[in-house]
Amino acid sequence: MAAYKYIAKKHGGDSIESIMYAGSEEDARKKIIELGYIPEGIELINTPDRRIHERLDIAVPVWFGVFKSARPVNSFSSQAVTKNISAGGLLIVGHKAMAAGGLLCVRFTLPQMPQSIECLARVVRCDSLPGGEVHLAVCFVNITNDERNALNHYIIEKMNEHNTSGETDGNI
Repeated sequence: MAAYKYIAKKHGGDSIESIMYAGSEEDARKKIIELGYIPEGIELINTPDRRIHERLDIAVPVWFGVFKSARPVNSFSSQAVTKNISAGGLLIVGHKAMAAGGLLCVRFTLPQMPQSIECLARVVRCDSLPGGEVHLAVCFVNITNDERNALNHYIIEKMNEHNTSGETDGNI
């Protein structure tokens, strides 16, 4: 699947944002406009790892629990920490292994954001590491557009802060 990176700005706004979208160029352009952005430029990007969202290395507490059928089982029964976040999902560092494909209820709050984000997420990958540590890669299933946009804005803002501070190690 192709991925496109748009340089765009909100209608009536001055700030320029970088927005990535997987799919056809036509679908990407439609989605950008649907989200209220004016496309200023487009670039086809190579995404061999299938990631279409910028990732921010940040450790924030995350609560999660297994979701089955129409009701959660032990909602938010586990607590862990994120290794990184994107507008598409999280990498969670904890000690509880989960099967790929499983659904979780997740809740987390980013620093300086007034509301926590609570949504369903699908386990994409589960890596067991030495010492009992587990890395769960999850993608958001039912995050709202407003939440995804807020996450994307937060990540880009933090990356811009990092880039203007002169640090170049790739971690924020």
